[in-house]
Amino acid sequence: MENQVRDYLVLRQGSTPGLGKAPHKPILLLAVIRAFEVGLITKNEIQITAELVSLFRGYWQQLVRTDHSPKFYLPFYHLSNESSALWKLHTVPGFERIMTSSRSVNSLGALRAFVLSASLRDDVYMAWQSPVQREADRQQLLKMYFPDIALPPGEPPNYLGDIESQILKDRQRNT
Repeated sequence: MENQVRDYLVLRQGSTPGLGKAPHKPILLLAVIRAFEVGLITKNEIQITAELVSLFRGYWQQLVRTDHSPKFYLPFYHLSNESSALWKLHTVPGFERIMTSSRSVNSLGALRAFVLSASLRDDVYMAWQSPVQREADRQQLLKMYFPDIALPPGEPPNYLGDIESQILKDRQRNT
């Protein structure tokens, strides 16, 4: 299995003329792997937190070289449509039908209003308990989606303050 690409790492990517394939999903998976490492994820429940959004933005800053917008809510929603069944959304009761339309999630505030959390496929969750497997999957994601970019050593930049401000603004707009 070492040289074989795991099915859950093969991601469908939207494409935008002039920008190319969207980097959002692999960036979110890198952030989730890091969240496991730093103890933000301790059970198979991926919460929409300022810390996870900050990790996403940090990896975005380090790896994305196109003019795509770093919209966290896009991959958090769209990973649930992968054929590998990698990601399952858990919606707020009563909003299940709304979540069948990708147009329903058009901001971080809307994502937080309609979605409680996500979970990983059980075998992926179990695999990511292992530091060795997390590192192997991180390297595979980098090789597949960012082959010409070296990830700088150390932590991704911290955007926690910016993210908390954005969440507060979204809450005010949605109330």
